[in-house]
Amino acid sequence: MNKILAYVVDDENQVHPIPRSRYARILKGEEAVYLYAGKVIRFVETIVNEKAEGSPAFAHALFPLVHFDSEGRRDKQKQAEELYLTQKAFACSEEGGWEELYFEERDATFRWRPTAQVLQQLRQCVPRKRTS
Repeated sequence: MNKILAYVVDDENQVHPIPRSRYARILKGEEAVYLYAGKVIRFVETIVNEKAEGSPAFAHALFPLVHFDSEGRRDKQKQAEELYLTQKAFACSEEGGWEELYFEERDATFRWRPTAQVLQQLRQCVPRKRTS
């Protein structure tokens, strides 16, 4: 069974869990976060594969940079730019060219690279199943 977890990473590289429902509202622009107004915030999205026989393992992790407008809502223009680059990359992959360029351009603006400190904290955040 897969479980999706979300986190926000602060300026001191501390990882904080965020409820998935709140994260979804933030990404949709339905919820303003005044502390994020005019900023670019680092988030982490993980998909945890919970194995029946013991400890879960990360199946996948994304490291999005989310741009916020002056009111603390997701910046719609930046969101549209990210979508455009992603769509352009997928369209190029069907045509056989340039997709790496568009993914690199998207990643340079809308993704971030985690530090070893952040990765260690994420490992500690993964819920563990007890084995009998």
